[in-house]
Amino acid sequence: MKTPKCKSCNHHLEWKKVFTSLWFPQKTATCSQCMSHHEITTPLYISILTVVLTNQLALLINNFLSWSSIWMSIAVVIALIISLIILFSIFIPYFARCRLVD
Repeated sequence: MKTPKCKSCNHHLEWKKVFTSLWFPQKTATCSQCMSHHEITTPLYISILTVVLTNQLALLINNFLSWSSIWMSIAVVIALIISLIILFSIFIPYFARCRLVD
């Protein structure tokens, strides 16, 4: 798995720059070789797959745990969803696409 390539010099963009530009859309990823700026996006199916997998895994894990209170159950599901989103987002830069910004 590799990060997206620069459209100018064909150099792979750094994972950290791609990850940052995905979480903060106003930021662009800059190529370390030629200093060209790229707008980073992800395919729609990756976003939908991440949301669906996150919710399903959180509900599945919560189903195996027994909680006496509904509020504790909701709190655990929310904590699991946040944890899984962070875990899945580590791999999203490898599926990202870039577009050269003028």
